[in-house]
Amino acid sequence: MKNSFAILFSIFQLLFAEFIFAQDGSLDPTFGLEGIVIEDISGQNDFANAIAIQNDGKILVGGISNGISINDFVILRYNSDGTLDNTFGTSGVTITHVATSYNGINDIYIQNDGKILAAGYASFGTYGDFAMVRYNPNGTLDESFGAEGIVITDFGSESFEAKSIDV
Repeated sequence: MKNSFAILFSIFQLLFAEFIFAQDGSLDPTFGLEGIVIEDISGQNDFANAIAIQNDGKILVGGISNGISINDFVILRYNSDGTLDNTFGTSGVTITHVATSYNGINDIYIQNDGKILAAGYASFGTYGDFAMVRYNPNGTLDESFGAEGIVITDFGSESFEAKSIDV
């Protein structure tokens, strides 16, 4: 009886494994260059920290663009084939200088009206503060939000940063 159970269990595992591991997993050659997209924004280190897919299939990627002496908020918008969407920002890229020192996006959220919220951190020196920026659907700052599209919240003499958004 034990042998019969062990054989049936082994057959079940093999059949079940075929369903789970039968997924392709290969890169989509119709996206970017053989399934990969790499953008050099600043000529320095750039980092992608967040991604969101719009209802029309366009892809938003948010993160950090490390300029010569400072980090800035950066959002890129790609078409569904991995090419930059030239109708967004400047040739598909929006860079926002939020504070005098280090800045960066940790998460992005697309509102129902198409506006884009970006949450992260901004530093005016030693400590980082919560930072939130809102963009219009075309990548320009939404100047009706906060101070010209930017809200910074200082919680005191320690570093804080927003890690995620949910509305």
